[in-house]
Amino acid sequence: MGVDTRSSPTASRARLRRKLRKLGFALSVVVIVSPAILVFLWMLSLSLKNEIDNLAYPPVFVPSPPTLANFVQVFSENSMGLYFWNSIVVSGLATLVALAVGIPAGYGIARANAHKLTVLILIAFGWGHLVDPETAVPWSTMLNLIISGYVGKVLYEAAATPLTYLVVNKLKRAEGVDVYDRDTNFNPFTRNSESRIES
Repeated sequence: MGVDTRSSPTASRARLRRKLRKLGFALSVVVIVSPAILVFLWMLSLSLKNEIDNLAYPPVFVPSPPTLANFVQVFSENSMGLYFWNSIVVSGLATLVALAVGIPAGYGIARANAHKLTVLILIAFGWGHLVDPETAVPWSTMLNLIISGYVGKVLYEAAATPLTYLVVNKLKRAEGVDVYDRDTNFNPFTRNSESRIES
């Protein structure tokens, strides 16, 4: 007696459903990720075009011919090496601080009891009132805390703004840089480059 190798209609339908589900998932990933990819490709296109192509209407996506002059100009006219080094120092220090805080926290979470861990996470995210209904915080109190926190943050920003302006102005004076784009029209729908400069 031989074994019947033909698949049943139910099994073939299940395979078809699996394939359709995978195809639907792949299409949804493409739809969700495509705006970010298109923005990246547009930035790459802008960096490889000359100024006339950058201002062209309708927009030119593929540069003809591509040029690296923009990169040469950025590195020759600016202190890009210093800016790059500053970025490395800041991001490196931020990573070290995150590791210094995160590794012990991760170790503590890994060693904690599961119930205690759940309680700690709920408290850390401000949902401690969900742990025990007897000690629940009333919604009116929660709303009061949210509003007062918002008002406090707005007042802090209002008070800190003059300090921010003082620091920025001091840095501008120290670096000798103060750039304003007064005569630049940033309208992307302008038809030609002559109408971009306003008199």
